[in-house]
Amino acid sequence: MGKCVDTCVDFANGLQLPYDASAPGNYTLPDGTELDFGVTPVYLNQSRDGSSKVALIVIFVIAMIVSCARIFVRATTKAPGFGWDDGILILTMALYITFVGLAIATLDLGEGRHIYWIILQGMIDQNVVSKQEIMDFALHLVYNTALYCCRLSALAFFQRLSGSQKSVRLMVYIGYGVITAMYLPQMFTLIFHCSPVTALWPYDFQVESSNYKCMSWGLVYLVNGVLSLASDLMLFAIPARLISAINTDKATKAKLALILYPGVLVVAVSAGRLGILGRGIHYGDQSWFYGPMLGLEGGEIGGTMMCISVPALKVFSDRMMSSRKDSSGTSPLQGNKESGMTFTETEHTKLDTKHSMTDEKQHSEAASTA
Repeated sequence: MGKCVDTCVDFANGLQLPYDASAPGNYTLPDGTELDFGVTPVYLNQSRDGSSKVALIVIFVIAMIVSCARIFVRATTKAPGFGWDDGILILTMALYITFVGLAIATLDLGEGRHIYWIILQGMIDQNVVSKQEIMDFALHLVYNTALYCCRLSALAFFQRLSGSQKSVRLMVYIGYGVITAMYLPQMFTLIFHCSPVTALWPYDFQVESSNYKCMSWGLVYLVNGVLSLASDLMLFAIPARLISAINTDKATKAKLALILYPGVLVVAVSAGRLGILGRGIHYGDQSWFYGPMLGLEGGEIGGTMMCISVPALKVFSDRMMSSRKDSSGTSPLQGNKESGMTFTETEHTKLDTKHSMTDEKQHSEAASTA
């Protein structure tokens, strides 16, 4: 067995493997098996998990603060009030917490390390590698479900804003069907990635590899990534139609665009995830793609949550900055008496200003007669 000249690799199960740091590939397992990896221990000891964890935590904290502000505003405002879109957002928040916890735990097990590190770990203790695969399987089921719930919440929010605009409502109803139709194959490809069904994704060196016939991880993740990007593109096309349907001045439309269009950033994050996947599939050395992929997945969930919560922050900021008693009920997304434009009432109110101005005039005349 080689002499431990440099810092030994500290595996998840606590074992330290003796080797000669100056001799690449000089690795001897505890049972005496000689391994030739062709890489140095210094290379194996490298880790970039820190940056991935920081990204996951920072985006998580910001998204939770913004989402909690939205829930607070909706729960304490009469119009539009707390709705089922807010209830789904709370469910998404719970799933997001689960996803971040699983992602950090999976990185701690070494899933984001060099592929050679993972293989060497598997040679020593295959139970650790099996745990990595099971946790990766679970967190991606949670990831897809969290995004699905978040998109449902966004569609429900757009439905509340649509008022009597039939074309916008039709887009929302179609969106429910399309997003569900894309969610199902995402889940099915993950659940049935191996035959018979298993949470494992066995490497060739694992004992279980001969018991299963599995699809390529690249194919499964690629299908999930493409469908996720398509869902984001469809979802954030609805605000464009919504804003164009509103009969109001250009300044108000510009304000609405600033509030409703941050979804473009989510589309960019989703496209970036596809780029990371392409790198992992194309290169033989699959090191360093898993951690950034988890960071982008967390950003996709958190970004979508923030995008559908930003409008409520307008109401929240009005409350904090204004001392007027009813300032919390006024925002571009709720309407105001001066412009006569409302977005949240769906039966007796329309988006155009003509009817509300007429009602105001009649009310004024009745008061004057009295």
